[in-house]
Amino acid sequence: MFRTKSEVDKHAGRLLMRIQDPSDRNKESLKIARLYFDINELREASFYLSNYLSEFSLDPYAWQLQGDICQRSDRNYLKAIEYYSKSFEFGNATDKNLLLKICDCYLKMTEKFDEKKATDWLIKAEEAYKTNKIVIDLKEKLLNINSDSQNGEIKNHEAFLISLLNENLLDEELHLKLIKIYLKSSQIGKAVNYLSKIEYKQIFSNQTWYKSVIDEIEATLMRISDDEKQLLVSILTILLFRQLKSTLQTTDDTNSYFEIFLKLDKYISMLEKFSPCKRLIEQIKSEQLAQFHFILGLLLNMQNSDPEIGLNENRTKLAALACFLKSSMISKPNSFASDHDTNESNDLLRLVERESALRYSIIGNWILFIVAKFFADDQLEFFEHIYKFSADNDVKSIINDSLNLDKKTIGISRILVHKESKKRVLPFRHG
Repeated sequence: MFRTKSEVDKHAGRLLMRIQDPSDRNKESLKIARLYFDINELREASFYLSNYLSEFSLDPYAWQLQGDICQRSDRNYLKAIEYYSKSFEFGNATDKNLLLKICDCYLKMTEKFDEKKATDWLIKAEEAYKTNKIVIDLKEKLLNINSDSQNGEIKNHEAFLISLLNENLLDEELHLKLIKIYLKSSQIGKAVNYLSKIEYKQIFSNQTWYKSVIDEIEATLMRISDDEKQLLVSILTILLFRQLKSTLQTTDDTNSYFEIFLKLDKYISMLEKFSPCKRLIEQIKSEQLAQFHFILGLLLNMQNSDPEIGLNENRTKLAALACFLKSSMISKPNSFASDHDTNESNDLLRLVERESALRYSIIGNWILFIVAKFFADDQLEFFEHIYKFSADNDVKSIINDSLNLDKKTIGISRILVHKESKKRVLPFRHG
């Protein structure tokens, strides 16, 4: 096994010196070309291979090596496909790996892409490598290019991906590809339904998953109508909530979760401005506003404070508690209607209901803890205390000071104090 160019140079020199016949020397050139290729000395490999092909131009394995050299040296995928095609034509049709190499070239090509030829090669490759990533990605590339027969192709590709997912349920990339198909073909209901099922089962909870799906949804929002946006923004805010919760559990870097929070604030504000086209959206909208206050309370509760001091002196904890109470007032777990609009709505609403129940449970436990610790003798004093605190506009100022959100959030009005309110409830306005 040779590792350096000098070693191959010496070996090639000794080998060729022993051979006098030019034809026999050319025969050895293929072996020498392979040795240079293996150590990535592509210019020398190409020189010896050219000598070989000048006499043995019908050798399929030589043309395959020529394609490998071409693809690796200057990324000339069109030329590489030409050489691979010759290899296939001259008798290398039994090498299934060659089909993958040709498909890979078409996948990487950005110019002079021949859709018909790519499709022909893809059909051949599918027979041997139906589940191979290169084959799947090339199918997707052709689908994105082909707009004339898009509906039929989309259905075929959708069925193809679903069949793969039946065998590979935990393949994150396959799930993402199917969601892209739904979004690309404006099947917003299907996309939301599918995402709702995945999130309900909590199949994935990593940052890569959330970022990829959120990026796809944000790109789709740029090109669809407001009616379609309502449903998509609803699932988007759920994903952002989950991404933020996951970030809070895995990092202490405030910049990382504040960035998500600001994006969440943007889409909650968008959701507030919609005129709900369905009762479902109105229900989800209320729950998402409640979730927003809940997340805000979690962020405040994470800020550094002294656990030994009393509640009255711990202003950040009071602000967090006020946000929790506001959250519990906006939406309750049992407030969702049982008669949903469609089957697709059922999956989304079922997900929202579970998120709501979890939120309410955490808030309830936190309030019970505060009441038991600070207001065990007089529980009514708890509500008086929080009312007075929030009426003094302390909530807004503490949120701004603790989280540094002033002038950054679109929907900061959600936590402004409505001073005209005379009701004995938390005097925030929202919407």
